[in-house]
Amino acid sequence: MMEFEIDSRVQPIGKREGQTVYFAKLKTQQKLTNEMVIERIVRETSLSEGDVKNALVSLSNIVCDALKLELSNHYK
Repeated sequence: MMEFEIDSRVQPIGKREGQTVYFAKLKTQQKLTNEMVIERIVRETSLSEGDVKNALVSLSNIVCDALKLELSNHYK
């Protein structure tokens, strides 16, 4: 669960320059580690821990390659 607190500050620029503005600020953040993801996938599927790790490494490589391709196409 995410918890927020209300924070305020004086706006330094823009239409509200000099005015006090209020915003939600994240108070705590739960982190999901790679090991937690792997453990949960193993528990909820018939895959072994090694299979899940290999799949996540492959997914990471595919996403990185896709982002590099997108960037190279964007800057042509």
